[in-house]
Parts: sequence; structure tokens; C-alpha cells
Amino acid sequence: MSDLIVLNEDQLLAVKRAKEERLSVISGGAGTGKTTLIKEVAKACPGALLGAPTGKAAARLREATGMDSATIHRLLGWNGSSFQVKNLSRPVIIDEASMVEASLLAALVRCNPPKLVLIGDNYQLFPVGAGAPFHDLFDLRPDLRTHLKICYRSSAAVCQAGNSIRNGDWPGDNQASGGETFKFIPCAGAEAAHKIALDLASASDWEPSKDVLISPKNGAMDAEGEATKATVLGLNDDLKDILNQCERTSKFMDGDRIICGKNFSESDVWNGTTGTVTGVDNDGRLWVETDMPTMNGSQVLFKKEMVKASAHAWALTIHKSQGSQYRKVVITILNRDQLMMTRQLLYTAVTRAQKECVIIGERYAVNKALASLNQRNTIMRLMSQRERST
Repeated sequence: MSDLIVLNEDQLLAVKRAKEERLSVISGGAGTGKTTLIKEVAKACPGALLGAPTGKAAARLREATGMDSATIHRLLGWNGSSFQVKNLSRPVIIDEASMVEASLLAALVRCNPPKLVLIGDNYQLFPVGAGAPFHDLFDLRPDLRTHLKICYRSSAAVCQAGNSIRNGDWPGDNQASGGETFKFIPCAGAEAAHKIALDLASASDWEPSKDVLISPKNGAMDAEGEATKATVLGLNDDLKDILNQCERTSKFMDGDRIICGKNFSESDVWNGTTGTVTGVDNDGRLWVETDMPTMNGSQVLFKKEMVKASAHAWALTIHKSQGSQYRKVVITILNRDQLMMTRQLLYTAVTRAQKECVIIGERYAVNKALASLNQRNTIMRLMSQRERST
């Protein structure tokens, strides 16, 4: 006998709208059953194509649902300079839709799919590119939206911390419940945060392919060639020697964690694809075991141009971590970074964790982030405001 899936009222409404409307928008936080919902929406929209804005998100969707999925670029036939697909005759379901910028969504809409279902979290970060169409549609078109309010991990510590941040409240200092843990480790300054982060990543239970350090700041090299402490660049600079002790004859060596920073459609490797180096040849190419299988499998040959576009990835920026899930997440939040910190940024960082989340930082910076709710002034919002004022 197959397992019977019982949907709650919000999920039933979401499936109904997806089935009946040409466009529907579904938002829900961590633990609200979005993956289960995607499967049910796909059943309600026979032949649906599943997509996501990044390779990581598409691969994770494929793994979670057991269904074929691809990046939006691949769905639209991106060849490196233009989209080749001009018409889509099948329904389209997009996961992690909050990450989709306006121009990419416009390209998808121009293909005129019979149905388009956008699924995401309206409290996540705005897209890196221009616009915020998912957020705008959720806020401005209540007739199209469904908000998943029931959290099935509400008693779990990481989920509780994320929900507190979403409401602008302090997430707590030390919690353990529902098989999850959340900790806040106070420290003063970047040097202290950097050391604590390295100590946590050096622990025997740390698994580089499953766990990650996250910083809001990418960092830079100073005049002496030293990387800024408690930044992505600074953490990676030390972690490559701590976690992969070998004689370095090139930038990347066997065992290194890396992330690709550009799209390479022919290899199904996209901006944000992460993996572990398993081989280096004499021509400077790399064999990489990607964290999520590509359309061609998980062992991918990174050609020279792909290697050039890659960086170490034991630590990532919050933006680069979006669309991924990790077993353990360690985040540095410092006073020096407060101008770039927002509630959405903090919420996105914390909700990357599946089992354990640790914030290392200064209380003032975290409180400033909680109080800073960012808003993007888009054309859609300006037009809506003008329409309401007339």
C-alpha cells in the first residue's frame, strides 16, 4: 500500500490554484512542506517541467522529488548568449523562485507556458540581479498567492530560530530540540570570530561536503598578502591548509572544496555549483565530484575556463549559499558588517542549516540585522503605488 499524503488547508488551496490558474505563487518558510507540495502540484499539472534558478537548487529539487528537473537556463535552451526555446507547451513549476531576477522570469513568461507555478520563500533574499518579481507578485497579487503557514518542524531548534528571525525577534542563545541545535557564540571582533570558526571546522565531526562556514563578506587581500579575517576569502585561505594538508603545486588540489562562479551550460555546471576536486591533470583541468549530480552525473571535468571561474568553497557568502542546504552551518556576524546585514540576509543564512546552526559574533550586529528589513523599489511596486494613489 502506498503512503497516503494528507495535505493541510493551505497546501490544498495551493494545488487548486496551480491546477486552475495560469499563474500561481506559493510561499512558505523552512519546514512548511514545499517539497511535498511540489510533488502534488506536479500530479495536478500532468507533464509539468520542474526548474530552479541555480544548478544546486535544480539538483536538490531532483534529489528531493525523484523527478527530472533543470535550471531555468537549461529549460529555455541557453547557449551562452541567448535563449533558444521560444515556446513551452507544458506547465512549468519553479522552485526557489525568490532567487529569480526580473529578466529571467520575463524570458520564461515570453515562452508562454500554459501554467506557471512559482514556489519559494518571500522572506528570502532578493535576487542578485534586477527586480524582485516573486516578492512583488506575492505582496501585490493576493488573488494569486498561497502562504503555507503550518510548519512541520516548529518544535525543532533551527526552525524555531529562523521563525524568530523572520518576526524580528532574537533567535536565542543555546537551544536543542527536535533533533536540531542552535547556538549563539558571542565574541569581540574579527580575529576572535575567525579563530572560533576555524576551531569548529577543524573538529572531528566536521564534514566539508555536508557542512559550511558562511560570512556576509567576501573579503580582500591587504598589501601584505593577508586575507581579511572572518570573511569568505580569509576563512578559505586558512581552511585549505587545515582541511587539506598537502604540498600545493597549484591553486586547486585533490580534496579541495570549490565553487564555480559562471554558467557552463554544456557541462550542466552553473554559477553556484559546488563540489570536491578528485583529480588534477597536467593541463590544469580538474575532475570534480559535484555535491548534486549534473545531468551527466556527478563526476565532471572542469576545463581551464571553468577552473578559472572557480574559487575555494569551505566558506561561502550568504548569497552563494542560497538555494542549498547543509547539515551544519556556522555564520559570522560582526559589527564591522552591520551596514550590509539585513533581517532577510540573517534569515537566509540560518535557514541553510538542516541539523545545526551556530552564529559567531557580536550581539549588536545581530540586533541591527533583526531591525533592518530591506525593501527593493521595483517598477511593479512603483506602478502599484501610483495606481493606489490615483
